[in-house]
Amino acid sequence: MRDNLIHEYDDTNLDEVWKTSDQDIPELLNLIEPLLPNQIPLLGEL
Repeated sequence: MRDNLIHEYDDTNLDEVWKTSDQDIPELLNLIEPLLPNQIPLLGEL
């Protein structure tokens, strides 16, 4: 996705970008959270 956004931005699928930001990133944060020390706040706690 990064290459497409940087080099072919006129051909970027905005639905895919939205899905990534709306669904994939929160799922990734849920997977990473148990691996972090308790002192580090996540995005929702800032």
